[in-house]
Amino acid sequence: MANTKPSSSFLGITDANDGWKPVSTSAPSAASNVDFTSMSTYDMYRVIFEIADMSADASDLGWQISTDNGSTFISGGGNYKHSLDGYKASNANIAAAGTSESRGLIFNNYDTDVAVHYAQVDLIFYNLGASDSDTRVACRVHASWFHNTTTNSEAFWNGVSWYTGGQTGPFTAIRLLPSSGTLTGSVRLLGMDWS
Repeated sequence: MANTKPSSSFLGITDANDGWKPVSTSAPSAASNVDFTSMSTYDMYRVIFEIADMSADASDLGWQISTDNGSTFISGGGNYKHSLDGYKASNANIAAAGTSESRGLIFNNYDTDVAVHYAQVDLIFYNLGASDSDTRVACRVHASWFHNTTTNSEAFWNGVSWYTGGQTGPFTAIRLLPSSGTLTGSVRLLGMDWS
């Protein structure tokens, strides 16, 4: 029997133009932030980031949006929130929840005297606003990080962070930024339409 692709009606979803389309790749080195602009082509965007090094101890990772294609990024107003659950190497569950933040949280570094030396981040961004008059952005988070072989510390995070409004128009750019220090690694941006 020949293999056939399941229909969208069988899966209960649309074909979404056959899935994620490559948009761009980059390799930031000792960068204070990583920006993605011109994000108006697709309905959803996916960021896959393999971080080789974060330079600062206790630095976590977050995101901010722009509605003017990266001319300015929204950091004020306290409109970012997050709800993340995770697990760390000491056989303990970890959780992070926050409201009125200056950026959406991707992962938290719970060791204050060690920097993250390897991380894998998989993010999906999409607009929640009912119209262009209301900017609401959700980010689905899946992330893991690892300190080094000396401390042998690692953690895994899943959850969501979001921007709750206060601007006009859909987001057109995203910035990833550590709370301190710099990022080095490789990153891929993909896009997908629902129709």
